[in-house]
Amino acid sequence: MAAVKCPVKDAYSCFVKRGKCRQECHDFEKPVGFCRKLNAKCCM
Repeated sequence: MAAVKCPVKDAYSCFVKRGKCRQECHDFEKPVGFCRKLNAKCCM
């Protein structure tokens, strides 16, 4: 059950950091994590 929650938690923790899940971060952003569910990076 924890494995199912994990991807959602990634996106949520990204959201809590006020980051955005993107395929590629913009020039002024830096990757701070990963959103596995969306197969994207957490950018801030």
